[in-house]
Amino acid sequence: MAKIQKLSKEQILELFHRIIDCIKSQKRGYFVLKKLKGVHGWCEWEDGIILDYRKDLIPTIIHECIHLLEPTWSESQVAYS
Repeated sequence: MAKIQKLSKEQILELFHRIIDCIKSQKRGYFVLKKLKGVHGWCEWEDGIILDYRKDLIPTIIHECIHLLEPTWSESQVAYS
């Protein structure tokens, strides 16, 4: 199992700005709200991000945008970030 990389404050701030840019640059309809089973959200890459509207939306959007921005990161790395 690969060691999870700890991010510096500067890296966290840069990632935060990239997440905000990612959210702002998406076309209408990219974020889809629906009931999901077993997950809070799902990243479909170019097709959109599906979010369970019954769960915490903001943390889930951030989490799924990290998947979009850092496709090589494991689920553990994304969750840790």
